[in-house]
Amino acid sequence: WYCWCDFFGNYTPTLSINFTVLMNLRGFALIEILIVVAILAIISIWVLPNFFHIADFKDLSAAGDRIVAVARDAQARSLAAENSKVWGVKFDANNKKYIMSTYVLGAFETPVTFVSLKSNLEFIDPASGTTKQVVFDSLTGKPSPNVPVIIKIGLAGDSSNYKTIIVNANGTIEIQ
Repeated sequence: WYCWCDFFGNYTPTLSINFTVLMNLRGFALIEILIVVAILAIISIWVLPNFFHIADFKDLSAAGDRIVAVARDAQARSLAAENSKVWGVKFDANNKKYIMSTYVLGAFETPVTFVSLKSNLEFIDPASGTTKQVVFDSLTGKPSPNVPVIIKIGLAGDSSNYKTIIVNANGTIEIQ
């Protein structure tokens, strides 16, 4: 770009193209393109596996929240003496499911809520092949017997990533 001035002082910008400079411009060399592609490949190998685990962590968090919600629902129904019965939740690690139902004479009746864990999740506690249950007292809402119940769920095949659901002896239900 350059400007020139006429007799009255008006400036007029003018575009000047140097064709010899344009003729000497070249594109990228093949080696430069290969280096950029290699760098992008290395970065994607490092980033993509972490990206796919985000969905697993969301599933784990949602499953923990759902277990807490079902346990609190069973506790509320037991306190309200719904159907004149006590309520509880049974966790079946063998079938990767948990149920909420009434509890009569030491056994769970027909489930009101039946939830299966997603295929990428599993129970850590109770251990595989076992069950664990929490039954809420209809007067206090505390687990019966009056001992804490701990449930752990985690990513399938990865016991280092898990959520712990605790039903304390005082009846509070929390997730860690």
